[in-house]
Amino acid sequence: GYTASQSGGFMIPLIGTQMAGSITTGHRMRATGRYKRSPQVGFLGIMLSFILYATMTASTPFWLIALYFMINGMSVGLCMSPMTVAGQNAADFRDLGAFTGTSGFFRSLGGSFGTALLWTALVLAFGYFLGGNQLGFGPEVLRGGPEALADLPANVRATIIPDLTHAFAITFGIAAVISFIGFVSICFLEEVPLKTTAGKAPVERAGG
Repeated sequence: GYTASQSGGFMIPLIGTQMAGSITTGHRMRATGRYKRSPQVGFLGIMLSFILYATMTASTPFWLIALYFMINGMSVGLCMSPMTVAGQNAADFRDLGAFTGTSGFFRSLGGSFGTALLWTALVLAFGYFLGGNQLGFGPEVLRGGPEALADLPANVRATIIPDLTHAFAITFGIAAVISFIGFVSICFLEEVPLKTTAGKAPVERAGG
């Protein structure tokens, strides 16, 4: 039920905290030379934010949604820089360009695949819940966007909004599971000492 301007306003805390998390992580990596802990915390934060998203309903207040977005944004920011640095640090100097390009490609591919996967889950779950109401239409009502839902009779809209809420909860639950898998994967990441010169990793002294 929010307008386009209000929906855009939700992006401000999300993008702002994402930038803050990324900058903070960059400073921490430069100061400590370590990068594994940040994405570990980040993936757990992302998982938490998706669990919180799953609790939202049509009556969730604006400030609480913004808070959930801030948790998600900060957590994503903790993951972005370290994952790129980890790959570039492990790659040979001659392969840096190839790695960076491939990383960007697979990041875009993963985003597209993830969006398609979660949208499919949303539509299937929404269709399942609508089937129990026997209203005579299916999840294709979502194609019209918020306007299509607003044009429905009040009694019908009051019936399907809870179904849509439950479908979103399932979808965010799946996203939380995927985030947990990301966290487990990061736990197996070998933390290679950060390179201090082009193409060379720092030489560790005996006993230290």
